[in-house]
Formats: sequence, structure tokens, C-alpha cells
Amino acid sequence: MEFHLLKIAEASESIRTLDFRRPGIFTNAVILKPEITSLIHDGDPQDHALFKTSTNASNSVQKHVSPQKPKTHGISVDANETKNWNVDVFCTAVERLAAMYPVPGVEEKVASYRQRWGDLNRDILHYEEIVEEQRRQLAELNISIENRDFADNNNLPLETDPIRLAQVIQDTELEIHRLEEELERKQSEVDQLEGRLGN
Repeated sequence: MEFHLLKIAEASESIRTLDFRRPGIFTNAVILKPEITSLIHDGDPQDHALFKTSTNASNSVQKHVSPQKPKTHGISVDANETKNWNVDVFCTAVERLAAMYPVPGVEEKVASYRQRWGDLNRDILHYEEIVEEQRRQLAELNISIENRDFADNNNLPLETDPIRLAQVIQDTELEIHRLEEELERKQSEVDQLEGRLGN
């Protein structure tokens, strides 16, 4: 028995005299909870507004005249990009964020964007109606030129003088062209506004 106790004492002494390296930085990394994991958590309710937009917002149908994308410096813009943004959805999301995280001047800017967007949409609808009416009148004038008896047979107050009709048609075509250019300009403004809100 003494022999075994002596061997144990010798082994203990030899282990005690061994030169072990001091504990390093990552010695307990496996068994201790790293502090970085304490930062990971599920999103708070107020954070959810950052990750979602309303999917129930009504998308207004608009006729597009293929407006040219504005040139920008330092930002790559795809000329064939067909992505449409709903400005009202963006404004609503920004208003919700501003309510939780107030920033001076944001509410006024959002209100001005929404007002501008509404004005541009009303202008576009107005010009589309004018262009449609001008095209309808032009079609009636073309019919009257091809068929001189159209006005007499239907008792319509259309011009029968070919020279006068040609002038009216030319004036109408110029007016349609002008209105289409104005419509493109308005649509371009809407796209620029939507692009600024989408970035």
C-alpha cells in the first residue's frame, strides 16, 4: 500500500513541477458565452416597419408612353427597367418610420412629395383625355376626306373643303404631338419622383 501511495505522490509532484503556459485569450471561448451573441435577437415590433411594405395598397393603373429615363451621374440606370413604384406606399412607410423615429422636416417633405405625385397623376390623366379626344377628332376628319359624302349623308357639321380639311388635320396632328410631349414630360417627372423615393 505504501508503494502505491509513494508512486501517487511522485506523480503528483512531477505534475506540479511541469511548466504549463498561462491561460490565453481564447482559453474559455468554447465554454463561456461570447458577448457578441447577446446582440442577436428577434426584431422588436417597431423594427418590423423597416422590413415590410403594405401589400394591400391599390396600384393605380396608368398608361405609359415609354418615357426616357433621366441621365444620372455616378448611378447606373437600366434604360429597359420596367419597375414601377407606388409613391403612396413609400410615403406611408416613411410616415410610420417618422412617427417612431422623429426627424425634423420629414413630414413636410413627405407631404410635398405626395402632393406633387397627385398633381402629376392628375395632369397625366388630363393630357391623356385631351390626346384621346384629339385623335378621335382626327379620325373623323380623315373619314370625311376619304368620303366627301360622309358629312352630307349623316348631317354632321364637318368641313368639306379639302384645303381647309388638310390644314385642320395638320393643326390637330401638331396639337396631338405637343400634348404627347407634355404627357411624356409629366410621366418623366413621376418616374423621377418615384426613383428618388425608391432609392
